[in-house]
Amino acid sequence: MALTLISSWGGSQDNCYATLDEADEYIGNSTVIGHKLDPTPWTSATSVQKGTCLLAATRDVDGHNFTGTRQFHDQTLEFPRIPDGEDSWPWVNRALTDANTYNIYLTEQKRRVKAAVIEQAFSYMRDGERNEHIERQLWGIRSFSEGIGPISESASYGGITMTLVPEAMRLLMPYRGGGPTLVRS
Repeated sequence: MALTLISSWGGSQDNCYATLDEADEYIGNSTVIGHKLDPTPWTSATSVQKGTCLLAATRDVDGHNFTGTRQFHDQTLEFPRIPDGEDSWPWVNRALTDANTYNIYLTEQKRRVKAAVIEQAFSYMRDGERNEHIERQLWGIRSFSEGIGPISESASYGGITMTLVPEAMRLLMPYRGGGPTLVRS
């Protein structure tokens, strides 16, 4: 079965934020993701496995609430998004090419969303590299303790449930509110 990823950034047929080539380049570039210890789980996977992970990661990202509104009325995915109150030209122009505040904002948003999706997809592919404390937070566990003989360990996590890996959450923070905002004078 052929798996088709459509990633045109704001298109009416999009089903993914990143292509296989973009994901391969991102994961293979150690200067971009210095925290990756071993890209082997990704590089040894088939195209279908990678595509499935990218689709699932896109669904995970789109499952969150973000500030602002969709940029185009007919886009299928949540991104690109425009800041609250910015609903007129040039935000609604698909062909904007001049270097200005608007497309600089959208270019950075595109970079962050693609990276977040790839980080999330890579987390699905990893095997054995997970941090147990982060895993417990992702599952919504508030506290954990264990002991063996006289040695014991306990941790309290504050009750925040994250459905995205921390790397992806950090990348998307500006669009969840409370992060940097665009200010025009």
